[in-house]
This record gives sequence, C-alpha cells and structure tokens, in this order.
Amino acid sequence: MKAPLLTFLLLIIFTAAGSALDITTPDGTFKDVVVKKVVGEAVSVTHSEGTALIDFDFLPPALQAQYGWSAEKSAARKAAKEAEMKRIADAEKEADEAPKRAAMEAAAKKKAEEDRIAAEEKAKRKVENAAFESEIAKTAEQQAAEAAKLREQLDRERKGLPPLPDAVPVAKVIGDKVPQTPEPPAPTRAALAPGLGSVSNSIVNENTLLQNPWVWIGIVVGLIVVVILFMLPTANRTKLPPKFVKRN
Repeated sequence: MKAPLLTFLLLIIFTAAGSALDITTPDGTFKDVVVKKVVGEAVSVTHSEGTALIDFDFLPPALQAQYGWSAEKSAARKAAKEAEMKRIADAEKEADEAPKRAAMEAAAKKKAEEDRIAAEEKAKRKVENAAFESEIAKTAEQQAAEAAKLREQLDRERKGLPPLPDAVPVAKVIGDKVPQTPEPPAPTRAALAPGLGSVSNSIVNENTLLQNPWVWIGIVVGLIVVVILFMLPTANRTKLPPKFVKRN
C-alpha cells in the first residue's frame, strides 16, 4: 500500500518539476519556470523572460522536498549566515580598534617597565642607604672607642701613670704635648688712694667732653681774661693824681 503511494507522489513531483510553473520571489514573479540544474543551495531556471537563479527558500514545497530542502536546513543556513556576518563585523571592529588597542598596550607596557625600573632603583637605594648607615654607625662606634681610649690615656699621663700596653701617646695623636693647666693667679688688691696722675687720667679718659681740644682752648682763654681783669684795677690806681692819693 505504501509503495504505490510513494511512487505516485514521486511521479507527481517529477511531473511538477518537469512542467512549467510560476514562482514568486522577493525579486518578482517568474512565469513558466522550468528547473534546469541545482547550483549550491539554489536552482537555475528558465522562465518566460529568460533565466534566473532561485534560492531553495523560495521554491514551492514540492520542489523543496524534491531537492531535500527543509525548514530546519533553512534555519541552520540562516544562523550560519548570521554568525558569519557577526564574525565579519567583529573582525572589522577589531581592525578599526587595533591601533587604539596597540597604543594602549604600548602605554601599559611602558608604564610597567617604568614601574619596574623605579622599583629596582628604590630597592637599590634602600640597600645603599642601609650600607651607608651601617658604615656611619661603625665609624661612629670606632671614633667613640678611640676617644674614650684617648681620654683614658690622657688622664693617665696627667696623673703620671704608665701608659696602657697598646696605647699611643697623646702627643702623637694631637700633634703636640698635652698642655698642663696652670694654677690661677691670686687676685691683687687695688690701692685705695690712687695717684693724682692716675685720677686725672681716669677723669679725662672717662669724660668725653674733656677730650675735646676746643674745651681746653676755651678754658685757657677764660683764664687769660680773668687775669687781665684782675690786673686792670692795679694799673688804674698807679695813674691817679697826687691829690687823690690818701695821706697817712
């Protein structure tokens, strides 16, 4: 029963494929279409106005079944095309963004290299500073020990004690003999009554007015005037007439 029915259906399909038919596609309607051959996922046909290439999706269901085309295959092909289009778009986008991305990567690489160099320099300075501080501490410790030893040797020399076994004389260290501290002199009592010369000198030295020569010139001129005035009455008295002379 099934075999005759399948044969009948195939006969109808082949008959339809061999006879003229009309097919409508997005590009228009083709009349008196006759399929000539399969080209990929389409068929090459002749129609009333010439030839055309019609996709499997636009064929009548009978022709789609004849060529093994189904809705599943159409959906799969559509998904594949969309994926390919997406891949192409992503590739184009990546190509457009490649210079920017390369510049960002170069900047990040340069920054990383600068950070690495800065970290190495910082670590190097830290090691150098630690070594320098250690050397300073060691030198300070040595100097303190030498100073303490020198003070001890100096004290022993001042006290007349023998030097230490491995001590260097202080004179060789400082380049000269160790100065002895002299006894302070006894204070002298000042005289209660200084001489006249010393008093006058102290008065003159302490008084800046008396150090001015014009002051002394004025004093001398004043003394001369006083002497002249004192001598004037005596001179006038000698010139009076005899009648004005008092008689005893």
